Amino acid sequence: MGGALAGLTVLEIGGGVGNMALEMLRAGVASLDDLDISPAMLDRTTRRIAGHPEWVARFRPCQGDATAVPFASASYDLVFSRGSIQFWPDIPAALAGIRRVLRPEGLAYLGGGFGLSTPAAVKQAIYQEKEARMPNPRPIPQLDKMALLETARRLGGSARLELDGPGFWLVWYRGLSYI
Repeated sequence: MGGALAGLTVLEIGGGVGNMALEMLRAGVASLDDLDISPAMLDRTTRRIAGHPEWVARFRPCQGDATAVPFASASYDLVFSRGSIQFWPDIPAALAGIRRVLRPEGLAYLGGGFGLSTPAAVKQAIYQEKEARMPNPRPIPQLDKMALLETARRLGGSARLELDGPGFWLVWYRGLSYI
């Protein structure tokens, strides 16, 4: 993302089994709120983090929908999501909520798909783990990345897409002077 995570206040949306939550806490974020629609995923992440007592106080699970972000305005330095955006029922509403909770200098880093640099062994491990917990997963909906970019730009700030093979990132600063 181009900067250090240490000391940041972070909201992760759709954190799943907690892989990124663990990495962000390891990197020293000041706090991490995990918003996920699935109580089972939040429970799993909470149990994983409980194995690291020094991180427990910096982690807060919250069951909820990305389209109704239930947090105070201007409360996060970073909003992060990878792999759930395609499932959000109302992406413009979710983006509006994300912009609202970002601090004026805040960054949203939202993505999906595997990038070209994702090792084949990592992809295989993720597929196997997903198949074990969801034998009949629903297909991943297609996402109009240009519409996503335009929606972010309409809401304000500065935004760009970073494409990496089948993967992508929407890099969106609430302020205007970063891109």
